[in-house]
Amino acid sequence: MKKFYRYFHMYVSVFFLPLAILYTLSGVLALFEIHGDREVKPLAIDAMATNIDELREQAIIYLRKNGVQDEVIKFRVLDENKGLAYGNIAHTIGFFFGPGHINVFDIRQKGFLAYLMALHTGDGSDIFNYFAILFSACLLLFYVSGLLMIKFSKHAKTLSLAFILGLLVSFVLGILS
Repeated sequence: MKKFYRYFHMYVSVFFLPLAILYTLSGVLALFEIHGDREVKPLAIDAMATNIDELREQAIIYLRKNGVQDEVIKFRVLDENKGLAYGNIAHTIGFFFGPGHINVFDIRQKGFLAYLMALHTGDGSDIFNYFAILFSACLLLFYVSGLLMIKFSKHAKTLSLAFILGLLVSFVLGILS
């Protein structure tokens, strides 16, 4: 069993290493509020919408007037029905409820850094987001397999203490934040 944990830990972690580097880099940049070259144009539509279906109808009218010819227009629902988003990582148009009108944000990402930050926040394709969820699940399994390997180690007591110390530090810093 120890051999299985070691091989699982080794091969799957190497497979996901590029994604771990991507999330590490973009996470550090996010902490320093570096978002890359992003252009946001706020607009407003003189129309009312009281629910997400009416917002969808008004958004389709807006997109058709502005040259979007897609046969089927697909939206992502944002923030518990507070808005809709149309587009992809390079160009997104967001529609949100406003007082007496509909707020529209035309967001364009330019360059590698802006794309990287958009991926970090889940603005990429569903396939990339599913891959990120799989990465998160495997990351949890890496640590579980690492803890199981500790159980069979001659350093089990000191490694267990290091784990408990890390748990306490994380908990305390989280509360103090």
